[in-house]
Amino acid sequence: MKKREILELESRGKLYNLILKYPGLHFRKISRELNIPPTTLKYHLDYLRRGKLITQKREGKYLRYYVSDKESVEDKQILDVLRKDSARKIVVFLLTNPNSTRVKISRRLNKRPSTITFHLKKLLELGVIERGGCGKNIQYSLKNYGHMYNLLINYRNNLFDENIKSDLIWSDKWVKRTVDTVLDDLWDIFPHPYHV
Repeated sequence: MKKREILELESRGKLYNLILKYPGLHFRKISRELNIPPTTLKYHLDYLRRGKLITQKREGKYLRYYVSDKESVEDKQILDVLRKDSARKIVVFLLTNPNSTRVKISRRLNKRPSTITFHLKKLLELGVIERGGCGKNIQYSLKNYGHMYNLLINYRNNLFDENIKSDLIWSDKWVKRTVDTVLDDLWDIFPHPYHV
């Protein structure tokens, strides 16, 4: 079957477009967003998977869905980690504060050092960040600023609004201010081609 034929059904088209717009949504979130009963949703998701339009990936207790061939395997893994509030805030913090120590990150994000260490280890394993220095002076920075910036901007609706309701008010303002600062800094470094 061709993509157009698979998506002819209106509810299936809405489902596909939702996953396209918010890659990595989990089953229950999709069910709530589209107000589709779980059994009906499972049928349509399986149909889209058989048609090779979407893929699924288990992350802990969640089954997450992506449009096929839209993101690389590495980006899917990074997006899975960035859905975790602390990991996402660490990445956003390191965008504007490179070469930060674990203590500095912990204090600024108001998170326990053990929590920061856990997420730093995950980010290191994925190659998102790198560390330099030694002993108590180990500093962390993003490995590829441009790529991380693009991921955060391209998936900002998916990454930020899914968790924004549970964030503390100061945290939301901090994330928005930090993202705005990053945008301003990056436009200075890499001006938009139409603004030159």
